[in-house]
Amino acid sequence: VTPHRHDRVRQEDEHFTLLRGRCLVLFFSETGDINEIVDLSEVGMGAQIQAGRWHSILALEPTVLTEAKPGPYIHTWAKEFASWAPDEGDAGTHERKTGINFLNEKITAFANA
Repeated sequence: VTPHRHDRVRQEDEHFTLLRGRCLVLFFSETGDINEIVDLSEVGMGAQIQAGRWHSILALEPTVLTEAKPGPYIHTWAKEFASWAPDEGDAGTHERKTGINFLNEKITAFANA
């Protein structure tokens, strides 16, 4: 999932609960560095994402999650994508990495910090 954040004005948090599989919830600084990783590895584990916090999800195997947040959902302002990250499915250029490579490089940098 392309790193993004949700409306800070309305202060709406979201919550993910793992139903099957395993995934990482990645949290980013304003400049795109990972500053926290939550490993959802057991059914029922969850992660709370505060409004305005940059985040992404990386499935490590086939995964099913529930996502809950206050409504109504209005797609025109529901999320803001990070300008420092490639779009989902981006084929990549010399300047931008593909989405999965980008996240893997960020995870490696976080682990080595």
